[in-house]
Amino acid sequence: MKKADIEKMVEKIKQRRDELKVKMHLGKSEAEEEWKVTEKKWQQLKPKFDSMTATGGEVAKELGGTMKQLGDDIMKGYHNIGKIIKK
Repeated sequence: MKKADIEKMVEKIKQRRDELKVKMHLGKSEAEEEWKVTEKKWQQLKPKFDSMTATGGEVAKELGGTMKQLGDDIMKGYHNIGKIIKK
């Protein structure tokens, strides 16, 4: 996975995260639980991304794959939260 692809993925995640934080005021416990699980994954992804951008180097295939999977999991969690909030 290329650095530019990971940057786009992280930006999408940030945007969705911010949107959902605003909607969390509904306080549904199901959404809050999904948020906690997904937030832990975000806390794993963010430092890896920050480290990658700080070094400016190309992403190793293994790290890029791991970050892609983690990013996909986070987006799935945010999608689930969005569906819960819309109920």
